[in-house]
Amino acid sequence: ALPISMAAALSFGGAGLLGQALWQQTVACVPFAASWLALGRGTNESTSVFWLSAGAALSLLAGLLRPADGVLAIAGMVLCCRSLLHKRHLMGVVTAGALVTLVLGAFAAWNLEQIGTLWPAGQSITHAGTDGLFRTDFRDLGLAFSALLLSPSRGLLIFAPIVVVAIVAGARSTPEAKVLSASLLVQLAVYAAFYRWWGGVAFGPRLAAIPVWASCFVVFGLVTPTAVPRRLATLAAIITIAVGLIGLYGYDPRKWDLRVNIDQRPQAAWSIVDSVLP
Repeated sequence: ALPISMAAALSFGGAGLLGQALWQQTVACVPFAASWLALGRGTNESTSVFWLSAGAALSLLAGLLRPADGVLAIAGMVLCCRSLLHKRHLMGVVTAGALVTLVLGAFAAWNLEQIGTLWPAGQSITHAGTDGLFRTDFRDLGLAFSALLLSPSRGLLIFAPIVVVAIVAGARSTPEAKVLSASLLVQLAVYAAFYRWWGGVAFGPRLAAIPVWASCFVVFGLVTPTAVPRRLATLAAIITIAVGLIGLYGYDPRKWDLRVNIDQRPQAAWSIVDSVLP
């Protein structure tokens, strides 16, 4: 699952700089991927205490590095702690608690020194001049959510169908996969509520980079073989990587984003005859 996830990560950069379209996701990818690996390894009875404890701390670290993806971070931390409790590893729970406290303390001290608050509020401060960071109108939320799934220039079904496969297959599989499937849906709803749900000037749904990696892990690491046909999962992964590579080597913001002025006209993402795809 991890090699496929990393291939998707590298292809989903979108812009020629391989990172312009990721920013904080690039940094948060490492603890996110490590926490999912730890969760998978935690099924091994002989090493579960170490891996699940580390996974809980790594999930928290990823969420603090990238608060916008906090839903997935919380889901990973909860799953690791749940597995420890289910296995009745008291020492593992204590270890996980100590690691989580260590991570929280380090970040709280840094935030207090750098931005004057204990909370990871850097992004909120950056966007403080906007008229509301999140939108609560149900009509706007519905339009943004559907655009993130279906629109020709920002839709996951086109740019990263592996996410759609993970949500559907995960809901029919193991308890861990069901939790991550639900967290993917909630995470997408958070993006839809963000006042710039389209992610600014970028190739495809930039905000959903980490859910793409998470979906690869869900599909190839957690779901049962009967939950999704393997050929369908493979096809979705191939399309995700191929479309990402098209963006990586062929994306030029002057050809579409800047021309249509996506930041002022986000409805342009729905255009079928004029989209960001070359």
